[in-house]
Amino acid sequence: MPVPKINADENAVEKFLQAEDAKAQHKRLERRERAFTEAAVAQANFWERLFDAAEWQTAAENLRRYRRGGGEQKIYTREEVERHPPIVIAEEHNRTMFETQTFRAKSGNTESNNVLKTIQDGEIMDVSNHWNRSIGPSLKTPANILSLETYTAFGQGENQSELKG
Repeated sequence: MPVPKINADENAVEKFLQAEDAKAQHKRLERRERAFTEAAVAQANFWERLFDAAEWQTAAENLRRYRRGGGEQKIYTREEVERHPPIVIAEEHNRTMFETQTFRAKSGNTESNNVLKTIQDGEIMDVSNHWNRSIGPSLKTPANILSLETYTAFGQGENQSELKG
């Protein structure tokens, strides 16, 4: 007795297997993404608790602001900025450089040096010299590590200053 022929499309089985494989791959990717998201949330929770425990309010606030999203602004008062260790250290550096280099006509700026060498007693003169100091977490400026809390932030930051008279 002859075996009956099955009129099945050979490609139908292959297509079915490919579709099932694609579904399984999609589920694996969803599980992986969910695991990464959960790990990131756990990590952020850990850092937030650590910053709070270390009493690093600025770092904790920065992290909470980042987690809320939306790019909220953080405005520091002049008094907060004036107490910020890297700024205090940079200002001291600039003052010292002005006093020891610029004011003594040893800055390397020939034009300023010549003007300062000819100044007369009681004469008023504008003199400027820029002694730049890096402010931020940098191994080039180890004193800034004292204020690591401020730089322990997540996301992107931009500093702007505004002079109000």
